[in-house]
Amino acid sequence: MTRTKIDSRRSNSFSAIWVLGFLLIFGARALLAAPPTATRKSNVATPRSGAKKVAASAKNASKAKTVNKNAALRAVDSQSTLTAFLRARPQLALFAGALGALALAVGLAAATRPHRAHSEESPVLQEADEVARLQISLDYERASRKEHEEMFWKMAMDSQDILFVMSPRLGTVEWYGPIDASLGYSLNSFPRTVEGWAENIHPQETENVVAAYTRSCRGEGPLNIEYSIRRRNGTYREWSHRGRPLFDERHNLVSFIGSCTDVTERNQTQRQLRENEELLAHMAQISDNAILICDLKGEITFANRTAQTLFCASPEELLGAPYSSEKWQFGDARGAPLPTEEMPLSRVLRAGNDNEAIEYSMERGGETVWFSLRGAPLHNDQNEVGGAIFSLLEKPEFQTHENVAAWQNLRDPLTGLANRALFHDRLEHALLRAERTKTRVALLSLDLDDFSVVNESLGREIGDEVLRTAARRLSDLLRASDTAARLSRDEFAILLENIPQQDSAQIIVDRVLETLTQPFIVGEQRIFAPPRIGAAQ
Repeated sequence: MTRTKIDSRRSNSFSAIWVLGFLLIFGARALLAAPPTATRKSNVATPRSGAKKVAASAKNASKAKTVNKNAALRAVDSQSTLTAFLRARPQLALFAGALGALALAVGLAAATRPHRAHSEESPVLQEADEVARLQISLDYERASRKEHEEMFWKMAMDSQDILFVMSPRLGTVEWYGPIDASLGYSLNSFPRTVEGWAENIHPQETENVVAAYTRSCRGEGPLNIEYSIRRRNGTYREWSHRGRPLFDERHNLVSFIGSCTDVTERNQTQRQLRENEELLAHMAQISDNAILICDLKGEITFANRTAQTLFCASPEELLGAPYSSEKWQFGDARGAPLPTEEMPLSRVLRAGNDNEAIEYSMERGGETVWFSLRGAPLHNDQNEVGGAIFSLLEKPEFQTHENVAAWQNLRDPLTGLANRALFHDRLEHALLRAERTKTRVALLSLDLDDFSVVNESLGREIGDEVLRTAARRLSDLLRASDTAARLSRDEFAILLENIPQQDSAQIIVDRVLETLTQPFIVGEQRIFAPPRIGAAQ
């Protein structure tokens, strides 16, 4: 018997129970509400009045219908008797109503009971239904897997990383992403085997990579290693290789999944930065100037050996200490205390660019030393000022406070450069030092072409501003050990000491020509006063 027939029979049974219940309820209600029915004999007010009515009826009836009337009278007598019997016993009607309500409740409970498999259903039909359900579930899983595979493939092809799935048992590798293009192969030409992948690792790194891969396959942690992979033309690219093994419930290795990223450009940039940092640190250490780097709080983060000598402090005492503290208090060129806004760090942060050389004094261990200081801001990756770098050159000619005024008299009042007297003194000492140390010096002489025309046509104030701008440009080009001087109205001289190469003077000449050929901007005026230079070394 099929499930459809069983369900139909079950539905018919429920319907029959409900109909029976309704009949019992409504029948009981009708019996209780029906008016009294006249009976032929027993249900009369008096026996005499009932007999008269029956006799009168009999006389008026036709003789031909006597038999039928007698039968009808018997039926009426029977119905009247039953009705009278039930009405005389209302508890029977109430019992019938209760029985009908119970039938309805049983039918409702049976109808709402969860459907269970019928024992009458055939095992063959049960197996067929189970197979159908499994087939539907399998089709859904296949469609879902195909959709996920297509999504994964699209993501892998759009990614810059190279994804892979290794099968150690089969020795195969499935690559997803630009593996062939990145290594110079045609489509699907790079080896798809574990052995082929290992053969393209740099020979000096193969052992380490295979060992790390083996440890990861043993469950000792994920793989994270960098190595060089050979391209088709024989060159190498640097890879960052990350992955992890997948195990089954018995802890057997099933596959190894991960990704590879080309980090060649990143590593080259990092190596270049490290080399530049090492070079700068080496240059700072051998510099004759004291080099200090401070953060925004004024705390020293770097100090070369010359700075340690100038401050008479060890590296441990300098690093992390404020560049102006009780141990080394900054002052102006006359030795007077400096206000906060005139401190070197404040001047650099306020200007936002390189500062001109300024003379300072410093109380150090009970004595006063003088030095020339230049500063520049340092910017971070977000181009925000994160600190400052200072170059300090000690001025041994300042030994007493009385010498300060005399030293200031050796400066050109308009440009702040050395005047003729100081320049001649520096030149004499430089020649003696070069003879003693077997080094070379160079002397540059220059003037500004057509400066007289500028001074006469635009006025002396414009001419003075041009001279000050030219002096600043010259100071920016020179080392702290070099000397720039203004000898007369538009005549300048430059002294270069300790020249390491034969063509170093020519390099300075080219730079001076380049910077002074640029127009001088004074207000809204663009003034051209190119230099004429002579050199000797």
